[in-house]
Amino acid sequence: MQRAVQRKRLNIGKKVVNGNKPKRNKRQRQQQFKLCLLLTVLIPLAIIGTAIYVLNQAEAELESSTETKHEILTPEAVLNKSNRLRKSQIIDDDANTHRDEKEIHGVKRLDEKQMKAEASKSDQLREKFLILTTEHGNIKITLRPDISQGSVNYIYELVKSYGGNGKRCMHCSFYRSEEHGILQGIMEHRDVVPVNTVRGLCPPGAEEVSNECPDWDKQCGCHGPVMTRGAVAWAAGDAGGPDFFIDGYKKPANWWGTQHTNFGFIEDEASL
Repeated sequence: MQRAVQRKRLNIGKKVVNGNKPKRNKRQRQQQFKLCLLLTVLIPLAIIGTAIYVLNQAEAELESSTETKHEILTPEAVLNKSNRLRKSQIIDDDANTHRDEKEIHGVKRLDEKQMKAEASKSDQLREKFLILTTEHGNIKITLRPDISQGSVNYIYELVKSYGGNGKRCMHCSFYRSEEHGILQGIMEHRDVVPVNTVRGLCPPGAEEVSNECPDWDKQCGCHGPVMTRGAVAWAAGDAGGPDFFIDGYKKPANWWGTQHTNFGFIEDEASL
């Protein structure tokens, strides 16, 4: 009797314990099955794709290394490659040579132009001034072809007739000097250079200046500006001298009027 009761108790305990266990839902079991099935399909595919990629990379590296070996080891490939490099180097050298030659020629041409320009400028500067050398110093006269081109041409020919710049003028000298007044001289090359016969121009505004004509030139007119300190002109109203004088008066020489042909001016204070 006691045994029968114990068995019933055990059976009841088992039912109670089994009743406490959670039961799996049918839908959950289906989802788990599908997930396992999906993983079973995807994992092999991923492994196969990785293997194919690795094989392709290895094959590409093998082909490139093989081509490189063939190119290096084949004599024809080496010869062709060296010829290509040599041709490209020759082309580059030719281009650089032509460019350098152009630059050199450009510099040479530029230098020649600059030299000619400087020489022309130097000649113009030399021809712009007349320097008279004396025992007391040099007298630098700026020539004025704008008011008497004929006079300036006469001086050019005079200098050339004596051998050019720096040569002594045998018939050129000063013979009259007045303190704070005038310095008079002569410039000529007798029987070689004829004097100028064209008088100077009358500058604007000088037409109204009155002239007291001297006895030797009753018909004197306007042949230059009113002379001021430093002006150089031909004496006695002549067109080309050969006698000339330098005005040293501090005030304008209105008493001379405008009858003298001016051909230069002393701008250098040390020359006065």
